[in-house]
Amino acid sequence: MKKNKITQIVLIITLIITLSACNDDITDVKNLVNGNGLNINLHNSNDTISQTNAPWLDFNSIVDYENTINLLNQNENYLTDFETDLQFNSMRLAMSEYDREEIGIEDDILATLLNPEGIVQIGRYIFKVDVLRNLVIAYDELDLKDTLHFGIDDNAIDILYGTPTLETLNMRRSNYKAYYDFNAETTIYCKTVYQRAAIYFSLLVKINKEYAIRAIEITYSMYAGTYTKNRNNAPRVNFNAHTNGGIKKSYSYRPYASIVGLKQFYLSSGFYYTNWNNLEQGNVILAIQK
Repeated sequence: MKKNKITQIVLIITLIITLSACNDDITDVKNLVNGNGLNINLHNSNDTISQTNAPWLDFNSIVDYENTINLLNQNENYLTDFETDLQFNSMRLAMSEYDREEIGIEDDILATLLNPEGIVQIGRYIFKVDVLRNLVIAYDELDLKDTLHFGIDDNAIDILYGTPTLETLNMRRSNYKAYYDFNAETTIYCKTVYQRAAIYFSLLVKINKEYAIRAIEITYSMYAGTYTKNRNNAPRVNFNAHTNGGIKKSYSYRPYASIVGLKQFYLSSGFYYTNWNNLEQGNVILAIQK
């Protein structure tokens, strides 16, 4: 009897700790921006830059912008929490993933940072991103007529804020994307991609189902790879393999996400699905490199 009472007490304490942890998570989610010390505001549109009067995010500093990228890369659920905190209608919310990919916006984090017109402000500079035209325009807030034009491979923030270690490269134009679609009751999209936007760069693997059919299990298995930042004397970095999957609608992973572009990388991943309704299976390996 005494042993049973001790067991019950232990279970109650465990339950209390678990509930407390859950409450902490909820608090963090509700205060994602302020709770992480991010200085971000919504900037009202300007007719000189915007055609739709859609507000854009205004990051007080490069540090706030970089810290936001790092935070959003920790958990895909943070994307929605971030937009909700700021009451921000991002490109991710305003456009379908298919429509975003049609204009070259492959990464959900980048789509979360941009407004529907591809605008974001970092410090005194307002950026308008047009990946298809290989163009990012930087407007100086102090004089909107003073603009600078960048290609999507340029490290725009390094150039504007005078980072002395920037390398100038003769970039070979390429989509840097490999993709494949499975047809298994619902379409399953798989891709490995190097996202370039002058103010944001990432390596991304992603698998997602068009419809959330629970009987279809999907998995990505990213292999170990390498990358080198586009800066003088930057070392080659090795990143570890990573696997995730299950019955959710989508799974993704970024071994790299930053304001600095890459002069070298190798990214490869296997993608797999099993349809437990009919035991059908499929797999493919997609790789990109530079």
